[in-house]
Amino acid sequence: MNEFRRCHLRRAMLGCMAALALTCAVPSAWAAYPERPVRLIVPFPPGGPNDIIARLLSEKLTTALGQPVVVDNVPGGSTIIGTRQAAEAPADGYTLLMVSPSHVINPGLRPNMPYDLLRDFAPIIHVAVSPNVLAVHPGTPAKSVPELIALARAKPGQINYGSGGAGTATHLAGELLCAMAGVKMNHIPYKGDAQATSDLLGGQISWKFGTILSTKQFVDAGRLRALAVSGAKRVPALPDVPTVAETIPGFEATSLYGVAAPAKTPASVIARLNREIGAIVESPAFRQTLSEDGAEVVGGTPEAFRSNLAKAIDKWKSVIQTAGIKLE
Repeated sequence: MNEFRRCHLRRAMLGCMAALALTCAVPSAWAAYPERPVRLIVPFPPGGPNDIIARLLSEKLTTALGQPVVVDNVPGGSTIIGTRQAAEAPADGYTLLMVSPSHVINPGLRPNMPYDLLRDFAPIIHVAVSPNVLAVHPGTPAKSVPELIALARAKPGQINYGSGGAGTATHLAGELLCAMAGVKMNHIPYKGDAQATSDLLGGQISWKFGTILSTKQFVDAGRLRALAVSGAKRVPALPDVPTVAETIPGFEATSLYGVAAPAKTPASVIARLNREIGAIVESPAFRQTLSEDGAEVVGGTPEAFRSNLAKAIDKWKSVIQTAGIKLE
């Protein structure tokens, strides 16, 4: 082999080695993820269900990832402000979003959203679903869902129910119940669920859907009467309370919670986060904590979560259109 051929062979070998090193560089970089703290945006103030679940996750995920997972509450604009920040963040796995019921309701209420949930985000995992509880003031004659429906039929448009505001998950649950039962009841929107609960306790409204977390204390104290839960099955937190579906087959109005990342986040990062969060939510301790608050763990793949999000968006769009709900 002459010197010319040896030189070319050496160059070729060096080129192959360089190409191999370059090929391996990207996966090894993502294999080291995360190398700094991860921000988990919660587009609500502290204290609500979305925030509580986020903080439960962040504590365990910090240990699993070996880097701090910091909950960042960015409320405002019906989740739009915080969600937009997440959508516009670099797609590197260092900014995540807690997905809430508002994210699947907003597309039906606001036609000009600054982002598209399914286009601008990469779903990671469906963490949980949480039913609401239909509670009435003790002075309301109805002691069951069939009796409430009968009362509404006897007094069309005269039975008032409340919610934390027009277009909220509890408002839409009420509209869905009325539509499926074929009755007309009068919706009273409040500026927040606390005001609606206060008026329910005072007897200014007849009933409302509310989270189990916020309602159960009043049920236990005898200040409210629980008629039903809005999920597909009964919940351990209120084992003797039937589902609405036991009266209206097919009724289901649950709040979903999950985690997503900006679109185009590397698949390896999505897979790592799905695996780690999946292990957390499937743990007996996490299941028990959520069960005490009336929620149920879901878990599963990113693809399954995307499918669930799409179905929920379509469902609530239909309810909004049927009820003619418009934001002022």
